[in-house]
Amino acid sequence: MSTLLNMNQFAQTRFAGQLDLQSNPNPGVLTCRLNPSSLATYEGSSGVPAGTPVKLIDLGTADNNGVPIVDIAAADSDIIIGVVVSSTKDGIFAPGQIIQVALQGAVMVMSAKTTMNRNQAVVADYSTPGQVIVPATGYYIFGVTLDKAVSALDLVRVLITANGTKYSGVST
Repeated sequence: MSTLLNMNQFAQTRFAGQLDLQSNPNPGVLTCRLNPSSLATYEGSSGVPAGTPVKLIDLGTADNNGVPIVDIAAADSDIIIGVVVSSTKDGIFAPGQIIQVALQGAVMVMSAKTTMNRNQAVVADYSTPGQVIVPATGYYIFGVTLDKAVSALDLVRVLITANGTKYSGVST
């Protein structure tokens, strides 16, 4: 991931995977470990970028104690618990690495695949981390947009509502 702040810049540019509208302490963020056996790749290398939706997994007796284990959610049938949060140190996280996951109630900056209205129910675009799309009926709702996307790839704030609710064809 490229540098997000250069020496002539006074404020950080918004990017997918960045939290917004935070309160301290932020109860909407959970420390997790990325599945050590994850087969996730991004741009040809092993790892998971910020903005990737994740699900809880069970490693059997290998994870009886410690932080929750997560892996990428890659199908519409996966129940998303949250999204990988960007850090100032890393933009792509290796399998086995400790990560922060934004949970229900957190607000994250994401990229809209198409134009969207404010308060539009959205789901994760599994082919492009950090991007959201308008869901089809039966998909698990990921969140609702707090901003309008006037054109494709606009950055919008998404209120994460990942709670296992399926989209019924009506925006929330």
